[in-house]
Amino acid sequence: MIKYCADPQQRFKPYIAMASFFWKQFFSKIFGRLIATRTLLLSLLSLIGSTFPSPSHAADIILLPWQLQGWDAEFTLRNRDALRQIHQELERSYLQAPQPFDKWLKDKQRPLSLNQSRRAATLTIGSASEAFANTVYLVPRLCPLGELAVFGLQWVDARTQRLLAATQVFVDAPSWQAKQRSFTNARLLIDSIATRREQLSQGALATQRQKLSHAVKLQLLTEGGRRADEDCLTMLLSHDLLAEQEQIASLGNLEGTFVREQLFADDKPLRATRTLTLDWGYGSMKGPNYAFQGRWAEGVLGGSIDTRLSGLAPLNRKDQRLEAPPTLTAMLKETQTMLRLSDRPEVVRIDRAWAYLDRGRAYGLDMDDRLYFEEGPRVVKAHVVAFFGPSLGIKNAAGQIIQEGAIVYVRKGQRAIRVGDRFDFDPTQFPTPWPPVKQPSLSAKP
Repeated sequence: MIKYCADPQQRFKPYIAMASFFWKQFFSKIFGRLIATRTLLLSLLSLIGSTFPSPSHAADIILLPWQLQGWDAEFTLRNRDALRQIHQELERSYLQAPQPFDKWLKDKQRPLSLNQSRRAATLTIGSASEAFANTVYLVPRLCPLGELAVFGLQWVDARTQRLLAATQVFVDAPSWQAKQRSFTNARLLIDSIATRREQLSQGALATQRQKLSHAVKLQLLTEGGRRADEDCLTMLLSHDLLAEQEQIASLGNLEGTFVREQLFADDKPLRATRTLTLDWGYGSMKGPNYAFQGRWAEGVLGGSIDTRLSGLAPLNRKDQRLEAPPTLTAMLKETQTMLRLSDRPEVVRIDRAWAYLDRGRAYGLDMDDRLYFEEGPRVVKAHVVAFFGPSLGIKNAAGQIIQEGAIVYVRKGQRAIRVGDRFDFDPTQFPTPWPPVKQPSLSAKP
């Protein structure tokens, strides 16, 4: 029995103790979990914000330093003022509110090592007036070609390393003195930059919006080239093929990779589906016709497709371009047809429970990818277990030897599958959710 107490504090002391007990046992735990959950959510949002660049930074343009392969130190010293003047004109023409890239990264609180700070200090970043989806960077290049000096400018998507647009200007005497190798009139390049700005930026913007289905990377057989002219010819051929073939940038890779690591470190780089390795030097290097031999190889498995590739590329000084031979452009168009993303992987051979498809890694397939199709009463499910190359001699429906194909194991419908069937990616979520729900690939079933 609880006795009556005249003192109010003593009278309500047992009830206060009971309320305090319930607060400690139940309410404090509930509020503590809510506070912990709020802290966890804020931490996750902060992590997501630091991982993905904000939309306000999606239209930045980064200007890389000069790419001067093939020149000696004396050339750089002799033309230091002219090169700086041209580079500043590029900065004024394409960048708005430019600033050093290292300062920009520090303002974003990105930690940089000493070497990374030095590399970032050579780059300049500014906003773009065009509505680019991703950050792009500009690569200025100056290379020798006989008695010519060739100025090249490339737009590259920083996220994918995709070459968006490119142009070149031939500089001849008297603006370029071949013997002294010095600029006597840098204004020629500056005027050319100004006249081509709108064309370049609009071309880069239009290309970035297109879906990339097949990309080629051009490279030299001997890195650096036996002559600096070979580097220049490779660049010019790349620019001429850009209208017909999407490409992975091959210039400014050191700085471009650094930019990508700082801005899009969590994204996988875009890989070339084919590589064209060139060797110039099978004819006169004086022009106007330049003979080359090449190696046409897979970009994923690395196997050679054609080791006897050759051609003759004429230099057109009037139009300021190196013309790609028709045989090369025809081969690129044929490869585009073979790797078209709009075509689904087709069954070309069946071996018991395994089916051979005419699409492989270049198409986007990966190990353990789940595939399926439903056609009337036939329901077939499979997953990728291996890849194969041209050594098997398997041909597609057009009679072409498949360079990169995939082998799938058919888990369901082994007796229902036929040559000519086309697979889709299985949209079913794995692991399956609980409680069970109707999955997309089973939507037509009860």
